[in-house]
Amino acid sequence: MFINDITIQILKNKGYKDSSIKTLDYNIKRIFKQLDVDYNTLRFKTDAEKIINIIKTYPEKQQKSYIYAVKLIYDNLDKKFKTDAVTKLYNDYYTEISEEYTNLLTMQEATSQQLIKQISPIEFNEVYEHYKTIYDVNTITDDENYIDSLKYLIISLYKYIPPLRPQVYLNSTFEEFEETYPDLNVIDLDSKTILIKSAKTLKRGKTQVLQIPMPLISLISAIHDKYNTVYLITQLSNVNEPMSNDNFSHIFSRMFFDVIGREISPNNIRNSFVSTLIDEKGLTNTDERRKIAKIMGHSTLTQNNIYSKYSTLIHG
Repeated sequence: MFINDITIQILKNKGYKDSSIKTLDYNIKRIFKQLDVDYNTLRFKTDAEKIINIIKTYPEKQQKSYIYAVKLIYDNLDKKFKTDAVTKLYNDYYTEISEEYTNLLTMQEATSQQLIKQISPIEFNEVYEHYKTIYDVNTITDDENYIDSLKYLIISLYKYIPPLRPQVYLNSTFEEFEETYPDLNVIDLDSKTILIKSAKTLKRGKTQVLQIPMPLISLISAIHDKYNTVYLITQLSNVNEPMSNDNFSHIFSRMFFDVIGREISPNNIRNSFVSTLIDEKGLTNTDERRKIAKIMGHSTLTQNNIYSKYSTLIHG
């Protein structure tokens, strides 16, 4: 690593993952290479203006990443390596480039290829009703099979809960297995919650509790009881083993293709969900989007800007 062990340990203590630290290390390395000096924490103070001028030579998208990396390390340095003037210099530039980056993202429109992967609420409900009908008919005739139950469960997860990343569901077990799998997310059917301990954007040691609507709880409970499942989403051939991310993505996309003739990924659903939210709620309803952002593992900034490219409210 380019940055020193003390800095790395500080970042780890704050919950940064190895992959994030590696990215930060790469960004700092590029800056110091142009600064043409050896890495030293003192340089963040003595060469602040030079560092900012180097960052300004990069495109706007990269500038934000670089100043973020510099500021993250600088903010966690000992006080003797900082001054109020330099702190203000970094903060002011970070604010400036963040605003420019926000405006740049907001005005981006989705490409024709990206728009193909968008799905409207009407189309989503068509897919949902298709698999609900199959599940209901099979339940009545007692001819239900696991693949039909699993498909209905998957589409229901995306109907009743703001769309989470698949890994949250794939890394979920039930309350009675929590001691056996202490690192997994936990479905508690009695309290109608999911305790999220494992998620991409969740900092180390942090947890999140999400309420599960009653219709979804009833479905999860029925499938869990009938097939004696250990995981929320299991392999088709072995209900005691979790489904892989690749298999989940394949089944998910085929579910939509079989009904509306287009392959839609879980991430496409997330994009479409936020775009619909922006169009229906408007850009002023920040409280609503903040709640949704927290559940989905996104910042409000991400929803307002990255996903605004799909919004008809912004682009007409």
